[in-house]
Amino acid sequence: MQNNSVIISDRGKKRILQGHKWVFKSDVIETTGIESNIVYVFDRKKKFFGTALYSADSQITLRLMSQREINDIDVYIEELLIAAKEFRSGLNLSGDCCRLVHSESDGLPGLIIDRYADTLVFQTLTRPMENLKEVIIDKSIEIFKPLQIFEKNDTKTRNIEHLPLAIRTVYGTDRTNLLCTENHRVFYIDLVESQKTGEFLDQKINRQIVGRYAKGRILDLFSYHGWFGCNIENYDEIISVDTSETALRISETNFSLNNRREYRFINENVFDLLRDMERRGEVFDTIILDPPGFIKNKRQFKEGYAGYKEINLRAMKLLRSGGILATFSCSYYMNDEEFRSMVVDAASDTRCEFVILEYLRQSPDHRELLGFPESHYLKGLLIKKF
Repeated sequence: MQNNSVIISDRGKKRILQGHKWVFKSDVIETTGIESNIVYVFDRKKKFFGTALYSADSQITLRLMSQREINDIDVYIEELLIAAKEFRSGLNLSGDCCRLVHSESDGLPGLIIDRYADTLVFQTLTRPMENLKEVIIDKSIEIFKPLQIFEKNDTKTRNIEHLPLAIRTVYGTDRTNLLCTENHRVFYIDLVESQKTGEFLDQKINRQIVGRYAKGRILDLFSYHGWFGCNIENYDEIISVDTSETALRISETNFSLNNRREYRFINENVFDLLRDMERRGEVFDTIILDPPGFIKNKRQFKEGYAGYKEINLRAMKLLRSGGILATFSCSYYMNDEEFRSMVVDAASDTRCEFVILEYLRQSPDHRELLGFPESHYLKGLLIKKF
């Protein structure tokens, strides 16, 4: 066997043939002369299956890049970045912010790149991709021609492979605050204080859809920076709720930029607030429920399911007849069927009827691969109460 070769089990081979991108440590049978994070994958019969990134310290030991042999990684990265740019251009998304590279879904496992106007924000989540960082920066300058590239490598997942944390400008104009647009709205971005790469761009299309349906008195739960609220035109009042004072301060800036009126912000635990609102007899015409992931792994499913059900039930009770609920889960470990079952369970406890207006999912710039279920994580329902 040649150097930088890995032999995988029949189980690992089957996953790759089905379109999956990961091979776990338990399915790595043999390694030969590993001198690089870029390795060639073979089955037990020494049949070639592709080129992968190799992470010795991770349970996900192999992340498949391509089913072909990659001999020049610089050229490969350039080709993939060009393809990613062309794919997003073809989506005709509104505004100047989007996800440009979505990790495995774009053939670059462990790499996230988001565009905010003329700034690129990136994360390298694995050691192999970290080692390719300089190539990625150079090729991104050449292909995307940004004024700034900002590294937002503060995620805890980097600890798995003992990678240092970094928040800094690596190219161009050194700034931490900027403006971008989405759906004809203007938004303020704080690159340092924001979560992940800045904003939750996976909700881009959903914000547009919810904005069309929303009406009357609005309750936006886990509102973060107020992007849902800023996409709503026909309303009487918007109440935005979040536990982060910083997030609410940024929300206020965004509401001001978009000439919002009749709004207020509540800095409180959402579960506690919903109980208080129910006791006070408050009602709403539209409720947006976009919580953080309650289910981080399979062991947390039962507890997380209960949390999702409780918060949906309490929100449903606050809806007036004819009211609309936009509810979401970003937990991969709760699939679409389980999410719908949870919403059904919550609705049955209200003894009210609901009709489905829209099925919601992540924006198409967050590409989903047919054979890689982990690339689909955001699911939602827009329902109306009767």
